[in-house]
Formats: sequence, structure tokens, C-alpha cells
Amino acid sequence: MPILRKNKIFLVAFLAMFFINIVANDIEDLFFVRYLVQPGITVLLATFFWMNSSHLIMQERYFAMLALGCLLLGDIAMFNHVNETWFLIGMIFFLFANISYTLALQFNSSYSLAKVLLIGSLMLAYAYTLLTFIVGGLGSYYIPVIIFMVSVFGLVQTAFSRYGRANPISFWMVFTGTCLFLLSDSIIALNKFYKPLPYGNMSSLFFYGASQFLIIVGFLKQQVQQSYALK
Repeated sequence: MPILRKNKIFLVAFLAMFFINIVANDIEDLFFVRYLVQPGITVLLATFFWMNSSHLIMQERYFAMLALGCLLLGDIAMFNHVNETWFLIGMIFFLFANISYTLALQFNSSYSLAKVLLIGSLMLAYAYTLLTFIVGGLGSYYIPVIIFMVSVFGLVQTAFSRYGRANPISFWMVFTGTCLFLLSDSIIALNKFYKPLPYGNMSSLFFYGASQFLIIVGFLKQQVQQSYALK
């Protein structure tokens, strides 16, 4: 990965903050560290993205940065996730992050009936399975959660629609990242609306951090060559 080889300091800093964030989450005396590290990860990704994204069109850069800004605010709100108001505020910021990422990716997407039906059917099956577990605990969150799920599925659909348009490494990194983002959100939903899962918080943080790394780095590796763009 040339981008990472040229930015070893970024990679070392990201990995260090990534694992510190996960470890600090499960050690009560160190939880305060997350108030610095979790937002710091997003700021690091945003800085890295902006400094290395001059080859992307301006709309892609702005929407990606808007997504990261919303994630930053969502992360801060979710520190107090036991408070229902702050949890809902965090959901709203993550909702706008999903929409912003989707808008950033759609500039290099190509929709077809086959792509829509394939991912659409998989997402419907996924949604049905997840809802069977959490629907009993949603209460007043039913509509917000449905709206949020639609936004995540739209993001995954748009990422998949880059197939044949973006170069393969960029496609697979971004698509895998969006799938991990969905998995992280699903774990959070199960933890809150179904029952606490073993290592639920740790695994959601792991998949969330990995998802953002893959989306951002994959986005930076995008090369819209003529052979892809004409498909």
C-alpha cells in the first residue's frame, strides 16, 4: 500500500490509538483516556484524508470530511450513551455520517438492476434477522432505528455499486469497510435493545475503527481510470 508506506507515522499513530481505545474501554480506571483517544482517531483520519486526497474531486473530499466531522460529534455524544437524549443525538450524527459517506461514494458508482437486487435482498434478509432480536426492546426507538438502518444499507449499496468503476483495491477496501461499519452498528443495537453481548463493547469498537480505516484508505486509493470509468 504505497499511501501507507509513505505515511508510516500515520499508520503507527492510528494503530496505537486504535488499540489503546479498545483496551481503555474495558479498564474502568483508564476509561477517561477514551475521551481523548476516540475523537483523536477521527481527527487523525480526517487530517490524513485531507492531506492525501487532492486527486479526488472536490465534492468527494467535502462529503467525506463532512462524514468524518459527523462521526467525531457522534463519538462525543455516545460517551454518555446511557443517557437517552445523548444516545439519540449520537444516532442523528451517525445518520448524517452515513448519508455524507453515501454522497461521497456515489460520484464513482454505477447502479444496475443486478447490483441493486443482490445487495438489496441481502440487506433485507439481514434487517429481518436483526429486527427479530431487537424489535421487542426498541420501544420509542422503532422509527429512528428503521431510518438509521436504511441509511446504513444505502451506504453499503452505494459502496457495492462502485464495483467495475473504482479500481479493485479501492472497491474492496471501501466495501469491506462499510460492511464492518454495519456490523459495528448491529452489535451496538443488540447490546442496547436485546441484551449485552460478551465482549460487545470491545468488538463494536474494533469493527468501528477498522471500518473507518478501510473506508478512508480505500477512498484514497481510488483511481478512476478510463478502463473503469467507461464501464
